[in-house]
Amino acid sequence: EVEQIINEFIRPFNFNNAPYFRVGLIRLEEQKHILIIDLHHIVTDGVSYDIFVRDLFALYSGEKLPNLKIQYKDYSEWQQSEKEKEIALKHEQYWLDQFKDGVPVLNMPTDYTRPEILDLKGSKISFTIDSNVTKKIKRLLAKEETTLYTLMLSVYNILLGKYTGQEDVVIGSPITGRPHADLQDIIGVFVNMLGIRNYPRAEQRFTQFLFEVKEQVLQAFEHQKCQYEDLVNQLGLQGTYNRNPLFDVSFVMQNMDADHMFIDGLELRTYDHDFKRAQMDLLLRVVELEDTIELTMEYATSLYTRDTVQKLCERYVEIFEQIVDHPEILLKDISFKQEIQELQPVKVSVDFGDFNF
Repeated sequence: EVEQIINEFIRPFNFNNAPYFRVGLIRLEEQKHILIIDLHHIVTDGVSYDIFVRDLFALYSGEKLPNLKIQYKDYSEWQQSEKEKEIALKHEQYWLDQFKDGVPVLNMPTDYTRPEILDLKGSKISFTIDSNVTKKIKRLLAKEETTLYTLMLSVYNILLGKYTGQEDVVIGSPITGRPHADLQDIIGVFVNMLGIRNYPRAEQRFTQFLFEVKEQVLQAFEHQKCQYEDLVNQLGLQGTYNRNPLFDVSFVMQNMDADHMFIDGLELRTYDHDFKRAQMDLLLRVVELEDTIELTMEYATSLYTRDTVQKLCERYVEIFEQIVDHPEILLKDISFKQEIQELQPVKVSVDFGDFNF
């Protein structure tokens, strides 16, 4: 019943009537409630959501919010300044060079034939990297002087390369887009999507590939001021109803500081709800906890069965089990307990009239 209420609460916004957010409260028991916050991405991003929740409960506790030094409109004006436009053009050139030989299409095998119009219906599978492997991961990060983000992205590239046989992979990843301290407490759309291109070549050692990904990530972050939409236009890419123009898989590293809080006598926990939708073919979310790493794979149900994605998640973990003990392993020698079976696309009947926004 709770899931049904949440699904009915989350519905399309009418752009003729602001505001573009809504809040609801479900009473479960006398001392137990579920607070639902639905914010449209046209006015907010992931960091903004955290700010909204933080400020909401600060006000609930009787606190006074500090005055903001600047507003979102100031950021918009600053973004349109001649100096910023010049920087954005320089950053744009970096990305044009990244894709000067074209944009590779990730030919990920699917269970179902890709429909002409890909709906937003999806699901998710949660899984964990246990404490033993996590300890080894942390030692590897220290030895290789890199970040968990880079390591998780590297292994994701290898996994996709194994499934496709391709050695040229583009994965989308969001960046907060808040380079100045004065932007840290403002609600608005700052996030930008980066298409990070890497080359998981079979003859490479894992440590060598990890270093290459590290350099690619650093350069991508350094040139983050080229907006995704501008790059797509400059590359002359045409999006279709069943594919994104630059990438169909993405990777997100999340901060879960606000997952469990105590505020003014209230205990707050994030409610784990499956929104039954997918913005991408595959989207991997990673959360670092104290002793483990929690992951979620969101997937398009019009392309994949749950069993296929479950195996994909298991193989992702299997790669870590090998590289933490043998970081010098060649990528071609990374193997799976159960070999990847070639998926046979089958024709299915798809009802394009039932869109879940």
